Amino acid sequence: MPSIPAALLAAAATNASSTPISISTFTGSSTLDIVSSVIGWTYFVAWSASFYPQVLLNYRRKFVGGLSIDFIILNLLGHTSYSIYNLALYANENVRGEYRRRHNGADNAVRLNDVAFSVHATMLTMITFFQTVYYPRAPGQRLSLFNRAIVVLYIIGLIVTTWAVLASNGVQSNVVGTVFAVVEEVQAWTWLDVLGVMSVFKLYVSVGKYVPQAWANFERQSTDGWSIENVLLDFTGGVLSFTQLFLDSSRSGDWSTITGNPAKFGLSVLSAIFSTVFMTQHYILYPDHETTESLTDAVVKKSLPQSPSPSSSMLLTRSLSASHGRSLQRSMSRVVEIDGGRRTVSYGATERTPLLLPGGNPNAPVQSQR
Repeated sequence: MPSIPAALLAAAATNASSTPISISTFTGSSTLDIVSSVIGWTYFVAWSASFYPQVLLNYRRKFVGGLSIDFIILNLLGHTSYSIYNLALYANENVRGEYRRRHNGADNAVRLNDVAFSVHATMLTMITFFQTVYYPRAPGQRLSLFNRAIVVLYIIGLIVTTWAVLASNGVQSNVVGTVFAVVEEVQAWTWLDVLGVMSVFKLYVSVGKYVPQAWANFERQSTDGWSIENVLLDFTGGVLSFTQLFLDSSRSGDWSTITGNPAKFGLSVLSAIFSTVFMTQHYILYPDHETTESLTDAVVKKSLPQSPSPSSSMLLTRSLSASHGRSLQRSMSRVVEIDGGRRTVSYGATERTPLLLPGGNPNAPVQSQR
């Protein structure tokens, strides 16, 4: 069975060689067209830039504690689907023709900046995903069972819809083709329906990736490990993306352009809403958001005696110079070998590790740090 992305892209390539691509059929003043383009590329810059702070933060910390794995995996699948969605509606004349037939001759509102953003976002989320594989995680930091089920259902939905389209075009297997042959409506199924499944999943991702992160911030009562710069840029991109879609619809005189592009409309609105939630958490609800490094150093310094011995001073230097994650754990394990006290501190968003300090008491109460 051909894969869904391969089938769509193959159709686009075949079509591109025989049919010229019409990029836009909007009517209206050239001034409004320029304004729309400026807004679109501005949102591209804002939304694209929003991916870099988290990548750089993960690289600097060498640790991904505080980052929701649901957020990362759903984001990767969602942006991959969104890229295929935008590429097909922008460059595949067959899909564009299907759209026009369903919307009384109106063209879709996917612009070049939409394609550029979605492809760029897919690449950056893939980098972030590889960071979660390479860098240490906090305990229990994995994809939830609920979202595992959602991913499986999404894949099944794509397979079923794709076979429905292939069956309606005469490409059938003995079993699957027979099943779809008894469904009268199958003849109306097109690649636009496959893209519709992708757009619905992308909208779910916009909710499913943000809710776990908001909940993680609530449970920890902190936004440490979650880049606020990402949120600010995400909010800006969402507002500008909706503005471009609204402007394109108004100047074309066809408001169905908004409902005809549910992925862009829903993504922009949900991004603005959840960005507002994250900004509220960061600046109002949990303003005490120390970084992991400053928190670790503060705990180590506080636990040391007033006049540490030379060996203790050397040990402190090695502890403070260590990176987070594995290197930090190795630094702390050296303390175990030299000194005899025992204490537990939190050096990450949710992860805890044993730390033995000079003069420590094995029976001392556990220090709890946010």
